[in-house]
Amino acid sequence: GGGGGDDGGGGGGALQITASGINTDGNATTSAEKQRRSIPRLWFLFRTLAMPYFRHDRAARWRLAFVVVLALLQSAVSICFSYTSRNFWNALSEKQMHDFRVASFRYFMLIVIAVPVITFYVYKRNVLCMEWRRWLTLRLSDEFFAERSFYRLENEGRAVVDNPDQRIT
Repeated sequence: GGGGGDDGGGGGGALQITASGINTDGNATTSAEKQRRSIPRLWFLFRTLAMPYFRHDRAARWRLAFVVVLALLQSAVSICFSYTSRNFWNALSEKQMHDFRVASFRYFMLIVIAVPVITFYVYKRNVLCMEWRRWLTLRLSDEFFAERSFYRLENEGRAVVDNPDQRIT
């Protein structure tokens, strides 16, 4: 049926009815949500909003490259944690004291390496984001105030733009 809850069909998946759609596997994802996350759309947004910043500022390109390297290091540390965890639990379950001590030491060393790498990655990524946002805000403000475009919006677009907040978008 079209009501709420299970339609009594006896299927294996849970029927989920939400405002964004109906789904039987628990992932209520609409086509609009899929389109919003599509690779071509994300690439277009990156080219439009971010690429001018990286073309404009050489230091920004280096900061981006550094953040990418830190992201790769973070991934490598995560992979090492996975293998070390496997070895740790295998040695523990097989009661291999030497292997257990080696795995425990590796865990300790990974923590010593991982904490600064992950912290520095998050910090540098956030700094890059804030610098890009600052650049984008200044660029949009300059375009808004250039050649008195704010005045033209106010006078020419009375029927179109009646709310000051709409001028920003």
